[in-house]
Amino acid sequence: MVDSNHLSFLIENDKRYHAEFRIVRPSGEVRWISSVACILDNGAGHLQAIGCIRDITEFETESCPSDQKHSFPGKYGPHRPPSGPFDDPGDVVLTGKERECLVWVSAGKTAWETAVIMDLSPRTIEFHLNKAIRKLNAANKVHAAVIAVRKKLI
Repeated sequence: MVDSNHLSFLIENDKRYHAEFRIVRPSGEVRWISSVACILDNGAGHLQAIGCIRDITEFETESCPSDQKHSFPGKYGPHRPPSGPFDDPGDVVLTGKERECLVWVSAGKTAWETAVIMDLSPRTIEFHLNKAIRKLNAANKVHAAVIAVRKKLI
């Protein structure tokens, strides 16, 4: 169920959405999934989530006490509130290359594709993206692109 008040709070405060949940496969295998996204309002009443999911089963089972392993909703609850170093990038100055790399990320290009377009090596593209991620205090390159769009840096 979507909590529209929570989504409004995330949009108004430029926060990210984060949820951890488990999937139980038909075989009985349990997998833990982490979902992180930035919620965007396109101004026409349509909300978009831009982010990623990843399998964190190994991390969840290693760090969780044995009596809580594989018990829903997980050690953080179904919706851990956003907090920590990813929330406030403050005033950021990106270089031209960092901005250009983030523009290509926002267009869905991989580091290899961006490297071909910009006539650089994929490693150089990753270097510029990692610098932008650090400057923006983002969780990943998609999150960095979303922050850059919101702050009108790209």
